[in-house]
Amino acid sequence: DLEDVFGDHPAVLVLTARELARRSILEGHARARPRAGRARRDLDAPGIVPEHPLDLVERLLLLRRDPFFGAASLDGVAALASAAVEVRRAPGELLWRVGDPSSSMLAVLAGSVSIRAAHARTPVRSASGGDRAGELDCIADEPRRDEAVAGNGLVALAIDRDAMLDAWEDHVDLGVEVLRALGSMLAVSGADESAEDVSPRQPVGGA
Repeated sequence: DLEDVFGDHPAVLVLTARELARRSILEGHARARPRAGRARRDLDAPGIVPEHPLDLVERLLLLRRDPFFGAASLDGVAALASAAVEVRRAPGELLWRVGDPSSSMLAVLAGSVSIRAAHARTPVRSASGGDRAGELDCIADEPRRDEAVAGNGLVALAIDRDAMLDAWEDHVDLGVEVLRALGSMLAVSGADESAEDVSPRQPVGGA
């Protein structure tokens, strides 16, 4: 059982997650990655995130809608929710630059975050409600590879890496769910590449 193994050896859990995150970055998932199968349109609906500062229960319910955390125990997600810092930013506000330390990740609750190459105007990816921004750099413990800019109505929870690792140690299932999400990300990428390899080739010059 993975939880038993990682519960006895929490450092192995951290090293495994770091390696999977680095592989995901190398394969380009930090910029363009497949969306999880769970529908998340309801997270972007007007009024789903209150205008007042979120209490612990509201944070918990919103984080549970994220596939990264949804299958983990309530206690584990609650530990993350209580340690997180609520973030509300104006459209166009720079959240981080290329090369900045990746000491935290953003769990986007409403609005959006545009991920783009340094000084570029066109985003390479947009993280909206129920998605995350900066989690791969954070887990891999590597400097930011892209800029992040707040979109309209951004409400997010900033989860510090040290707080996240502490939560993993106390609630191993939380870390295991992250491993599964990272593994699924890489598996989808491998399946896409395999499909391309077996697709019919058009002869040069057309049929």
